[in-house]
Amino acid sequence: MNSCAVWRAPYDIHAARATFIDAWPVAWVERAPEMRLLALTTAECQALGAQIGGLGHWFAPLPAQRLQRLIRWLDTAIAELGGRCCVRLSSRSPKDSLQAQRHGLCVGGAAQALAQIVTGSLRCAVDLRMALMFDVPLALVVRRWLDFPDWAELRCFVQDGVWCGASQALHADGACFAELESHAEALLGACASLLPALIAAAPPAALAFDVACLPTPAGSWRAVLLDANPLGATTDLALYARRGDFDACLRWRSAAGISRLRLPALACRGVAA
Repeated sequence: MNSCAVWRAPYDIHAARATFIDAWPVAWVERAPEMRLLALTTAECQALGAQIGGLGHWFAPLPAQRLQRLIRWLDTAIAELGGRCCVRLSSRSPKDSLQAQRHGLCVGGAAQALAQIVTGSLRCAVDLRMALMFDVPLALVVRRWLDFPDWAELRCFVQDGVWCGASQALHADGACFAELESHAEALLGACASLLPALIAAAPPAALAFDVACLPTPAGSWRAVLLDANPLGATTDLALYARRGDFDACLRWRSAAGISRLRLPALACRGVAA
């Protein structure tokens, strides 16, 4: 990798490592969409990073031929998981890439999957660079695609083993979901069924869990784990301005402003008083 004296890591990768998917406890994996993981070699991290448009100079100029193992594995994993998947690093997703912004995160083959990362994903470039700098393992993750409405994704905040806040996950550009007015209570109930197991297996850190709520044939909702993040200085707090604002409520943006609904009690250490 090319050295750059002024480049500074944007977050503490060692502190975040416990939330990388390849380091998840079994209880988290069991409550997430079905997935496949491939541990990346040092050469593959370098070669993958070298292909990222506009950022390849951060990495050793290894040829794309070094990615042949990844390409074969991606095609196999995507086929095994039904042909509609999302691909990401175990650290973060490439949601900032041009491919993702133009066509979404759903992929059907290795070429689309690699394009998710190499079409300018700064998030992936940063994580690959830090993994190489600090000798932190990374994996490529292929996960079965789930269809759910945007308003049914929530970010749940946990501090000291306590569920202390929740928010609509997608909130940029004034996103407003009228559907949450009638579904908020049901979605929180689904989260309340999921979170005790996540919290019980969690490391001793403040965390943000991204949760998708899916309708069931019986007309209820079930929640699945999408991602986990440490609550650090760069963590997106959604509709909260700062950690001190956590109020044991779900917040969502409605026509009238920010609406709130009290979080239900959990069958564990509970919610903030």
